[in-house]
Amino acid sequence: MMTAMERIAVEELGDKLQSYLRKAADGASFEIVDQERTLAVLGPPVEEQAAWRELVERGVVIPAEEPGLPLESASMPADQSRPASALLEQLRGERL
Repeated sequence: MMTAMERIAVEELGDKLQSYLRKAADGASFEIVDQERTLAVLGPPVEEQAAWRELVERGVVIPAEEPGLPLESASMPADQSRPASALLEQLRGERL
């Protein structure tokens, strides 16, 4: 069963930001509201994000300097009628 998040008014969050950040780091989640309208959710880091940050901090992963798909500028081989394995063999042969 999911428990309801504590609702925090923007004004209260501003006054007690450090306290709420510590609670979020410890696993609590809060719904940030302004005049009963939800603006955001404050909570602990998502595990995937925490794992990503750890890899970056350890130097295992170097994040991209600019957003975009890694192969955006890569071009497709002109000969798409042959299987990829044949094209790879050809490329490998050209390097030898």
